Amino acid sequence: MNMLPIQYYNLVDLPEVILLAEKFLTRLGQKGDIRYIDGTHLYNDLPCDLVISNYAFSELTKATQEFYINRIILRSKAGYITWNYSAMVSGGWKEGHELEEILSIIPGSRVIPEEPLTAPGNCIIVWGTK
Repeated sequence: MNMLPIQYYNLVDLPEVILLAEKFLTRLGQKGDIRYIDGTHLYNDLPCDLVISNYAFSELTKATQEFYINRIILRSKAGYITWNYSAMVSGGWKEGHELEEILSIIPGSRVIPEEPLTAPGNCIIVWGTK
């Protein structure tokens, strides 16, 4: 039984990931309206109720983060981002926004601890309605 009526899901990712997700969910017999969206060709703004990103958003370049911030995140009512700090530091790359910058961009966002902690510096960003 669903606690909340869900009209549809938008899965936004790289084309290869979308193909895999669609194949997997189809084989599971997943019911409901699932829209598989190629994130490299997102032509329209995508307002939504809830954004969920597990590690991926923090690993994008600043330009790509800005694209998703403006097209999806700032148009969402609530969100949950698992922030991958350790990959940015240990991987030797730092092309995206700092955590503090993201918190200043997303209204009402705050950090909560990642439990269990997967790597030093990782955390969860949340915003919106409870």
